[in-house]
Amino acid sequence: MKRNFLLCFFIMAALGVAINVVANQTFVENISVDLVLNSIEEKDKTGTVSATLIIKNTGSTEVKVAHPGNRMAVAFIVMNSLGNVVSPVGIAKVDSAFGEITIKPKSEFKQSFPNLEFITGSALFGYRLKSGETYRVVAVYRPNGGKSSGVTSREQVVTVR
Repeated sequence: MKRNFLLCFFIMAALGVAINVVANQTFVENISVDLVLNSIEEKDKTGTVSATLIIKNTGSTEVKVAHPGNRMAVAFIVMNSLGNVVSPVGIAKVDSAFGEITIKPKSEFKQSFPNLEFITGSALFGYRLKSGETYRVVAVYRPNGGKSSGVTSREQVVTVR
């Protein structure tokens, strides 16, 4: 009996934490994300992939959201041809300014990302991909930065030149 009580207590505590986390997240409606990838051949033959993130307001009212260059506003998840997640490479410590964008109804905002570079909480990360290899990429955009759940793009496939 005592063991069942403790088990119930731990389950309730775990659910309480989960409910609290979900309740504190802010969701922005009518936002969708598309991703366009471009493989660029460079002189050193390592190849790079640049991305254009397209943030769309599919609603009937304008929305004010985080600029994609903000901390934790964008991340890229890259997988190799075997489906293994590729680790991004730390490039620099950064302290980016906070910015917002306003997207009118039925409009979009585009942002380019060379080398799939993005800013975490305190650093700039990117990917150094191998020439001739095929990768799968998903973009995650958080309309309110680290304070909200992310909106993901469809998976895109690219072969690095």
